Amino acid sequence: YQLSQRVQTVGAIIETKSKEASRRVESYLLQKQQRACRKEQKERAEQRRKLLWYERRAKLLKSLDGKLERAAQRSNEITNEKAIKAGEELARAKEVARKVKAARVIQEIARDVYDFKKCESVDIELSQHEAAARLQKW
Repeated sequence: YQLSQRVQTVGAIIETKSKEASRRVESYLLQKQQRACRKEQKERAEQRRKLLWYERRAKLLKSLDGKLERAAQRSNEITNEKAIKAGEELARAKEVARKVKAARVIQEIARDVYDFKKCESVDIELSQHEAAARLQKW
């Protein structure tokens, strides 16, 4: 009788220890699974943060690239405008110089034809610039 009772007691102890070990294993596996899940969540969150950072950086670079492109385009436009204006001013200066030269030739011819002598007392000698300024006003 005592032997059977002892066998039952030992059996109950083994069963209890087995259940406790089983619970510990299940708890350990659950904790391990939760840790793995949290680690996975952290990795995904980190990837999202990195992706957002790269997207913000890409937008910033695109914005800067656009600004640089517009600035270069505007610079080219200004350069072209200045070149056109300089060309127009040069053409105008050539035209005025041609008119000044023509006016002097006409004066010389008129003096020769009408036998006018150059007035030495007044001595109006205009520079090319002054003559051009007078012609532009005339």
